[in-house]
Amino acid sequence: MPFTEADREAMRKADAEIDAAPVKITLEDLKRDAEIDRANGKKHLLTEDMKAYKRAYYESRKDLYKARRHQQYITHRDYYKKRYAENRKERHDYYMAHKEHAMEVHKDWYDRNRKEINERRRERRVKAKQIRPARLKMGLKQKEFALAVGVSPRQVVKWENGQAVPSKALFEKIQKFIENNT
Repeated sequence: MPFTEADREAMRKADAEIDAAPVKITLEDLKRDAEIDRANGKKHLLTEDMKAYKRAYYESRKDLYKARRHQQYITHRDYYKKRYAENRKERHDYYMAHKEHAMEVHKDWYDRNRKEINERRRERRVKAKQIRPARLKMGLKQKEFALAVGVSPRQVVKWENGQAVPSKALFEKIQKFIENNT
């Protein structure tokens, strides 16, 4: 039965509409086609279209997840940064209040001990400058002297230049070593 010219025109319009409409094939459609092929005994291979669709689908999801993860990271980072700043401020305020209170209550003791500690340090600094002449009198190099006393050579250099002061126990050890070897 031949088609009339009106029928052919209607079919052309329908074909044009179908061609113009975007094709929306979902992953479920492709999976359903694969199941039909398997049921009919055909070995189903992923076609290039299905591979491309899967790739595009996962790429679009990957960008979404990446954006979500980044937003979560920013949110958590800002939250913890704010929380840390608040905790740090609270700790600092507590420390300063405690320090001020302690200095008010123990002001006399603090001033007296600070003076004594500074005087002892000055005395040791003056005596520490006497290490170099004593070391040279014994004929020792800085490295040898450091090994004998049990410190690093750099520490001996600092003592001799007045940049550092040996601790009380170490100073007594140095004095005994100098007395025994001179």
